[in-house]
Amino acid sequence: MLTMTASQHQTTLDGVFTSQQCVAPFSTRGLIDHLVKLVVSEDNAFLLLDKLTFRQLIQYLRPSLPQQDIPHHTKIREEVLARTIQAESRVKAALQVCSVFVRHAKCLLCYKAVKGEISFTFDLWTSEGTGSNPYLSITTHYVNSPIDKPDQWVLKNDQLAFTLLEGHHTRANIASIIASVLKQYEICGKVCVIFMPCTDANYL
Repeated sequence: MLTMTASQHQTTLDGVFTSQQCVAPFSTRGLIDHLVKLVVSEDNAFLLLDKLTFRQLIQYLRPSLPQQDIPHHTKIREEVLARTIQAESRVKAALQVCSVFVRHAKCLLCYKAVKGEISFTFDLWTSEGTGSNPYLSITTHYVNSPIDKPDQWVLKNDQLAFTLLEGHHTRANIASIIASVLKQYEICGKVCVIFMPCTDANYL
């Protein structure tokens, strides 16, 4: 039985950041956490971190905070990259073990694991303004069920890539990126369907 609730839908960065209502006591680590969230949710936020007016605002809000404890964009960049690697590892591990359990043909009380397959959607678009750039996003869709609750099939979604598309929107270029992502997550043998919500023959 496949179940899907609002809480199980693919989350967004905005949803993750606004869901935390409690304000924790101040700490330098907490400041870094909030600056990481700012950077990954806002365009050009890296440029803000080193501006004098922004750093003065932080010190105004926390007068006892030494200037050297207000991280610059280099520190936040390191944090973003480190957390990206951690997130990729968690998603990769989940995709490796995704499976569902079905009742055994000869024993109604027994279940057997069925290797899960993964469907993909991807989309392309170009950023606005001068110096606009094309981007490619790849999202997985798969069903999983925990060992202790084999009847509870859950539809899951994970974004695997949001990458700059170098060159033209050609079939070969798009296919190369998708193949690279599949290899990165070691799921080439689990592909079920790859779908692009676009009917333009140039993309097919």
